[in-house]
Amino acid sequence: MGNKILLFLTIVGTCTAAGPILCGMEPQCGGQCDRTCDNPCNCDSNTIAFGSKCYSDEGFCDEGNMEQREDCVVSRGPTCPKMMGIAEAASKYDTFDYRLDVRSQQEWEAGHASVTQHAPGLAKGSVTDYPQLDGLEGSSFLVHCAAGARAFNASQRLLRYGFRDVTSVYGGGYDDLAEEIISQSESDPLNHPSKPYCYLKGSNDICPQPFPYVASTFNRVYGSASAFEKLGKKVILVDARPADRFPETLTNAIRVTNDGNNIRDFIRTLDRDVTILYFCQKGVLSFRAARKARQEGWRGGLYWLDKAGYPELKDIKGIEKISI
Repeated sequence: MGNKILLFLTIVGTCTAAGPILCGMEPQCGGQCDRTCDNPCNCDSNTIAFGSKCYSDEGFCDEGNMEQREDCVVSRGPTCPKMMGIAEAASKYDTFDYRLDVRSQQEWEAGHASVTQHAPGLAKGSVTDYPQLDGLEGSSFLVHCAAGARAFNASQRLLRYGFRDVTSVYGGGYDDLAEEIISQSESDPLNHPSKPYCYLKGSNDICPQPFPYVASTFNRVYGSASAFEKLGKKVILVDARPADRFPETLTNAIRVTNDGNNIRDFIRTLDRDVTILYFCQKGVLSFRAARKARQEGWRGGLYWLDKAGYPELKDIKGIEKISI
């Protein structure tokens, strides 16, 4: 018994000497999200770091506590995710590297966004049980569920495992988010469908399919030209940038600027089994051109490269071998 007491005092003494970042002596450490313990060794959900070892954790807000979740909205602490309401999340839906849906399989099957990752049970499970998240610690995430509670808990788990840019949707969930995205897009007829709308709906009669660039995974998945066969058997690269401003392009790319006549004449020359991949510099002109192609009647495969463009494509091995 004496040895156990001595061991406890040694641990506490070590923690106290190490400084408040380890929070060994703070009562109710993490009781409020704006004054919480750090977690320097990315411990599991029930542990926190003391030196190089992990012990019992009170360093994160108690899961399921609505008052503490609301504290995160007002005053973000080091163990709080960023908190974002429905309207803001809808307007910024396309800007995240990944959108993470942590609802159940049944809820997912009832309806989900086109460009999203599914991690059912993450609110209570271990991040290591989701191999699709491996290596994405440096990416930005928007996490949502059906109402906000599971998204918050899942976001904290991501933070515990070293994910650094995590935003949790509060004040609603998927249904509210989808409704708001649609409402925002339809309220601006000149720019409908919007990027968030197409990330939600995916390819349809008015939307091209987003092809988002995420540095942490893009090169791993599309590091060679052959990988682009995943988009279709016949892929044609179309540069939507004006040649007078951007004279350099891929030798096998076709220049078609965002003009109704140009795009209409271009798509009339194509076989219907062709897949078009529009690119520009960062995804703005390519989205507009791809959207215009839908408006002009193109119903074949249609993508736009988002968040990247020619600077990234030109470095892909064998990219100039892609042609129809």
